[in-house]
Amino acid sequence: MPRGGGPRGTPLTKTALAGATLTPDLYACAVSVAGVSDLPRIISYERKRFGKRSKQMSFWISRIGSPSDDSEQLRATSPARLAAQVRIPILLLHPELDTTVPIDQSERMEEALKDEGKTVTFIRLPDDDHALERRSSRLRILLETERFLAASIGR
Repeated sequence: MPRGGGPRGTPLTKTALAGATLTPDLYACAVSVAGVSDLPRIISYERKRFGKRSKQMSFWISRIGSPSDDSEQLRATSPARLAAQVRIPILLLHPELDTTVPIDQSERMEEALKDEGKTVTFIRLPDDDHALERRSSRLRILLETERFLAASIGR
């Protein structure tokens, strides 16, 4: 959540980790739902899953860069590799059956944050995937986020 309660609220959950690591003074806390934390790792996953010349690889390359041409930049901007810069509590929520963004992205972020002594809570959402089709998962995300925000920034 932006400090001072800015007009836009929290960063989108897909960019919450980038916000917490690249602009650490801007937010009071961050909530990430199935977020990407390691850019080279997600690119490698997509390449193995769909192939070098797939639509999926074209998407990722157009959004974050080429694994061959931009590898240094991908590493340098990966939230899990920037955990030391985090100054806020982070809530990670991830569906266990997610194949779009594998749960190891949140596992890696949790490990990196803990290694740096940061405040992190990781909640696994069982029996659900990236689309969050289970009502129980969506409800749990809302309840856990409400608890986290109340504890992190008050009411």
